[in-house]
Amino acid sequence: MKLPADIIKHAIGHRRHLHENPELSGKEEKTAEYIQSCLDRWGVAYEKNIGGHGIVAWIGPEISGCLALRSDMDALPISEINTTSYQSTNHGVMHACGHDVHMACLLGAIEALQTGQSLSKRVYFIFQPHEEVLPGGAQLMIDEGLFERFPIAKLIALHVSPELEVGIIGHCSGPFMAASDEIRVTFEGKGGHAARPHLTSDTIAMGSNFVVQSQQIVSRLSNPIEPILFTVGVFEGKGATNIIPSVVMLEGTLRTMNEAHRKAMHDKLESLAKQIASFNQGNATLDIRHGYPVLLNDAALTKDAVQALELHGISCQEIPMRMTSEDFARYGQDGKPLTFLRLGTGNPNKSGLHRPDFDIHEGAIAHGVKALVVLTQTLY
Repeated sequence: MKLPADIIKHAIGHRRHLHENPELSGKEEKTAEYIQSCLDRWGVAYEKNIGGHGIVAWIGPEISGCLALRSDMDALPISEINTTSYQSTNHGVMHACGHDVHMACLLGAIEALQTGQSLSKRVYFIFQPHEEVLPGGAQLMIDEGLFERFPIAKLIALHVSPELEVGIIGHCSGPFMAASDEIRVTFEGKGGHAARPHLTSDTIAMGSNFVVQSQQIVSRLSNPIEPILFTVGVFEGKGATNIIPSVVMLEGTLRTMNEAHRKAMHDKLESLAKQIASFNQGNATLDIRHGYPVLLNDAALTKDAVQALELHGISCQEIPMRMTSEDFARYGQDGKPLTFLRLGTGNPNKSGLHRPDFDIHEGAIAHGVKALVVLTQTLY
């Protein structure tokens, strides 16, 4: 399959415009307006303002059990340091996770299908806001009746991957991305003079012990063949060189690959915090902000997708599971099959996702558009 050159040119133009005009989670108003202007120009039907600035478009005659392709829309609070002609003009905001590419590929596929590649059955196209911030735009769209309003039976998403060569489609069956939770632990005790620690409840010691001993839960109280990760990224105790503070707060992320381990880690971390506090004559509270569930790629759908892509000359590569998380997992919570594929974009700046110098080889966009067109024509 060879797509018209103007379709690819337009898709690259979409990407550059969206990259130049990024918007943060929940604030994707101009992004949504741009997408709607494209859909209007092509005569594509859609509904807007679903779960915030979310859009659902469709092509083809209505049937039950439809395929949906999904792209996220939001950018990150990062100041871009690239000096391209399309660098961000919104200071402090950047498409550093490739959502501009995802939207451009989906728009390219819609234009190709609407103007030249007919469909005998309906396919839905989801432009989802708010992916980067909890509770995630997927849940917001579901809560506003996504699956009641549209007969979607299975879903596919494509996400950039700088680790893969340009045009390679990465795939992984089964558990692919981790469940993620935000953990906050607060230790409280009697503060005091650092030279008289015996008269205090040393909250710094409590927090330090928690950081160290929490890793023993991961390495010694959990099955070593089951991926579990707990990382503390914030340790805040507002004391001084000669003051032991009365409060210490820690924040971290918990990543697990199944729900049983997720619940067990919640219980173990809370028990550990309280034991440490009790031993040091203090108190501990643990707050959990539940994040995204495990992303389970349906084996049959993934196999069908790979076979369809390879049949059309698109190179595919099996990739390992990863401990990052993605709210696309929410769409599969009621048993709907889904698969989350990775689009190789190369790594021209030797950088990575969520970094201020992230960029792609734009040749990857043609591969992404083609992959989405192939999937709509073969898997619906």
